[in-house]
Amino acid sequence: MDNADHEALESQIGKLESALQESERLALANRYTAAIMHEVNNPLEAIVNLAYLLQQEEMSSAAHSFLNSIQEQLAVLTDITRPSLGFHREKRAAREINLRELVDSVEKLHGGRLSQEGIALHRRCPETIVCDVVGSELMQLLSNLVLNAFEALCQTRQGAHIHLRVSRLNDGVSLLVADDGPGIPPELERSLFEAHVTGKPNGSGLGLWISERIIRSHRGRIRVRTSRRAGRSGTAFRIVLP
Repeated sequence: MDNADHEALESQIGKLESALQESERLALANRYTAAIMHEVNNPLEAIVNLAYLLQQEEMSSAAHSFLNSIQEQLAVLTDITRPSLGFHREKRAAREINLRELVDSVEKLHGGRLSQEGIALHRRCPETIVCDVVGSELMQLLSNLVLNAFEALCQTRQGAHIHLRVSRLNDGVSLLVADDGPGIPPELERSLFEAHVTGKPNGSGLGLWISERIIRSHRGRIRVRTSRRAGRSGTAFRIVLP
């Protein structure tokens, strides 16, 4: 082995070690998030109960209107924490999950931020479409793809769109996340799923690498299509799970 090959091997080993450390850090952060969500859920339920009791008291119509708004926002928070807690409590074994629940959770987590930036999230998913998956991992996958699309669109314009679609296939299910952003730069297109490959100034380059590993662990496959043509640009990630 000559010096160039040795240096290339050392560089690759260094990248893999860094990726492993980052993966372990993300796993720890995931467990920490689950603990936080659990701690948040208890006072949240108390606040919901107190708001209900307060609604029984006499108060002005304006105060009632404010209280109704508070209860609506509490309902949104509750809808987010309950599914998230359920997904985090899973063991790393796949179980039958209605993918509509995952789509709903992703929309609740990111819909507000997208709306603030003038980006529309269009979702299409049957009311019931079940698949044997690890819910927390698949939610991480969908969230990552939606956030990648969001960050790409933030660099372009308002009035942009993200499509999140789930559909049945003869041999499984299809999940599609597509945007009408600028497309993937050619220098990144061939190495998207490699560790530490990123087009973001402060990105770790691990999001799609982890996503590909999640898909592989579910015995699925992914296809990426991108266009940089003016007026017809965009990127679509299509995942097929058995």
